[in-house]
Amino acid sequence: MNQHIPPFAALRALEATARTGRVIDAADDLCITHAAVSHQIRKLEQWFEADLFTRHGDGMQPTLAVTQYARSISHAFGLLADATAKMRASTSPSPVVISSLSFIFETLLFPNIRTFWRDYPEIDVSTICTNSLFSINHDEPEADLAIRVADKKTAHWPGYNSTPLVSCAWVPLCSPSYLEQHGPIDTIEALMSCDLIDDITFQWEKWLEPTELFEKEMKGSKVFTDLTQGVASAMLNEGIILAPKALIGQHLRLGTLVALDWFDVQERNEYYYYLCWKSDNIRQNVEVVRDWLLKTAAQLSLNTGGAHSQEVSD
Repeated sequence: MNQHIPPFAALRALEATARTGRVIDAADDLCITHAAVSHQIRKLEQWFEADLFTRHGDGMQPTLAVTQYARSISHAFGLLADATAKMRASTSPSPVVISSLSFIFETLLFPNIRTFWRDYPEIDVSTICTNSLFSINHDEPEADLAIRVADKKTAHWPGYNSTPLVSCAWVPLCSPSYLEQHGPIDTIEALMSCDLIDDITFQWEKWLEPTELFEKEMKGSKVFTDLTQGVASAMLNEGIILAPKALIGQHLRLGTLVALDWFDVQERNEYYYYLCWKSDNIRQNVEVVRDWLLKTAAQLSLNTGGAHSQEVSD
């Protein structure tokens, strides 16, 4: 529906003149000549068929109706400026920055990024490797997306929306050579007699807790600061590592690792890797990368029971 609105340039001249009280000051504010401002005021008076200002020397006194109208125009200009800033932010061509553990990048992002760039060659993606497994650090404000771990009760990050990415259901892994040398490894007792590789989150203790053997001393337990290092150690025949089922498919396909998935250990807490993004002013490119990550993770989870739940917001 067409709306009868005066020319935009005339509205700018009226708002600036009513606010400053002088044509010359309005001209300076708008970076145009005072003659141009006077011309726009006269054009607006013709449009309304009424005098809008009382002239006193070089001063301009708006009528009461004009004062109220100018305030409405100023408010509308503010809304327009905010909308423009949001539009500019949402269409910014700057890279989409993802913050996560290196293990996630190596198992989820990097093996599939060629497919993404084939479909979206215009979108750049950059990464921030972090050791923060649970919290989102505010010293990383440049990150558009973050991947963190939580259970369904604690999945809350102020200022962020989030949704489950992949399940953290863990499975023991070792190299084929290690299994051949130390097998069969088909009981918890046999598993406990092996070299167990851990990370600083001590997943073995959590995984073994339901078996009531978690307090038993682990043989040759090695602790790494990052799951990626632990997986690399397992590939070098140094022991058995726990890793999420949904993220080790590439190792299983290549035969670099074997899953000891015959252990039926029920985990007490259901943890997920969550994909988080800022709740305000999400850029269009960020939305594209977010949706692609969720789709890719869903495909990885098809055979692991890693079902998604509804989006969680602040």
